[in-house]
Amino acid sequence: MLHRLDIGNYLLIEKTTIHFQEGFHVLIGESGAGKSLIVNVLCLPFAKSVGPEVIGRWGAEAIIHVEFDDDQGAHRLDIRIAKTKTSFVLDDEPILPKALKAYWRTILDVHSQNDFDLLRGDQLTVLDRFMTRDEGAVKAAYDEVFEAFHSLDEKMSELKKKILSPMERDYYGFQLKEIVAASLALGEDDDGLARLRLGRDHEKFQAKIDAVKEKMDDLSDAIAGAEMAWDSLKRMDENLGGEDYFKAMIQATSDATWDLAKRYDSAEIPDARELAVIESRLELIEDLKRKYKRLLPELIQYRDELSLQLGRQDEYEFDLHTLDVEKTEKQARVQAIATQLSAVRQNVASRLVLQLQQYMTGLKLPKAEFVPSFQTKARPDASGLDRFEFLVRVNVGSAFHAITRLSGGETSRIMLAIKAALMEASAIRTYCFDEIDVGVSGDVATRMAELMGKISQKRQVIAVTHLPMVAALADHLYSVEKSFTDSQTSSTVRLISSATDRENVLGRLLSDQPNEATTGFVRSLKEHA
Repeated sequence: MLHRLDIGNYLLIEKTTIHFQEGFHVLIGESGAGKSLIVNVLCLPFAKSVGPEVIGRWGAEAIIHVEFDDDQGAHRLDIRIAKTKTSFVLDDEPILPKALKAYWRTILDVHSQNDFDLLRGDQLTVLDRFMTRDEGAVKAAYDEVFEAFHSLDEKMSELKKKILSPMERDYYGFQLKEIVAASLALGEDDDGLARLRLGRDHEKFQAKIDAVKEKMDDLSDAIAGAEMAWDSLKRMDENLGGEDYFKAMIQATSDATWDLAKRYDSAEIPDARELAVIESRLELIEDLKRKYKRLLPELIQYRDELSLQLGRQDEYEFDLHTLDVEKTEKQARVQAIATQLSAVRQNVASRLVLQLQQYMTGLKLPKAEFVPSFQTKARPDASGLDRFEFLVRVNVGSAFHAITRLSGGETSRIMLAIKAALMEASAIRTYCFDEIDVGVSGDVATRMAELMGKISQKRQVIAVTHLPMVAALADHLYSVEKSFTDSQTSSTVRLISSATDRENVLGRLLSDQPNEATTGFVRSLKEHA
């Protein structure tokens, strides 16, 4: 059961707190005031994603706190919505959205304005929610065996993609043979280009080496001449030193000339014959690269992949045969449990029809009759063998037809009856109805309110409505009000506690300016309740 909801900086709500108790809670307010925002906040754990668009203008984060309890005791859920991240924390421990969604379904059942889609088309989702524990065990067993079958089927599909037809084997075999015959090696195209460039530039290279050697010889001769002149000078002045300088220069020049000659003599310059071989090899590699639209490393990888794929064809076919035998066994198991599940659903539908017809009398559709309509699929899928929907007629003598052909008010009453029936088989303690009374008025609205009030005797009920007939029966009445300040709009939630205040806000559901007539009508509603 919910106990407290704190909302901060969420869309139009700057800050508000709602205290919940046992019984029937009703939220009222003019259109656009923000009533459904409260429901949206309670539904955040169910959302596929929560983005920054819900952050209000009063801060960088939207902050939600929910206090509630279950069979294990009291709990607190904290939700923080920032521009880049939404976090969920349950009892001071982070919780993943998927886990929270599953847990929140055990706490709260919400009927939003979009939930009428449940009654359009296949209604198996509705039917399965009315299963007992033993009946649900059959559904769980089917889900398990079908998931195993589906997983096996996907595995076989992936394996089939690897098995080549005879034509494909010939085609890829030819490609592999052609690439293998080339004996490709990583980097050989770059190495070949380097050797080719060296051979073509050899004459220029040799000329530059000869020029350097000539200059080095000239330098050696110059140093030798300078040394002779220095010796002549030294004979005139015995104290003159410096011969070590010349020795060092002569040695350095000699070393440089030797290193250059050594490098030149050891250079392996490709001759014309080798250059022809290199050019032919590079042409072959370039032809393969163009043909297969791959660079050399990718071409080598493609060769290895082809070799692996072609070499494992027999293994793939053996594995596929093994899986096919297993699939046949699993398929028979799926069919057997699907048939069992269909029988369970027949029983559930018969039981549910009786429950719904009992509620319809109190909702002013006493002649309404339901017939479960099952169709069998050609083969079982994730939901089983069944397609299901309720057929209904609301008038004696008329034909049975789909719920989608009913009026909005009739559909609303059926939806409420389904929720009421579901409550009897559910452990959920809080039910929220967002305008489930749409399309009804007058005494029908009163009957729907009475049924929600009856539900609230065993469960906590929160309802959003525009109808004073519903709001008049609330144990706890809240007014969602919009205000305008400094060209800004905000919404707040106010508990209506006094009888006078209650008459005023209910009167405003009837008229912008409540008067004696509206007050009298509101009082009559309360007296009738």
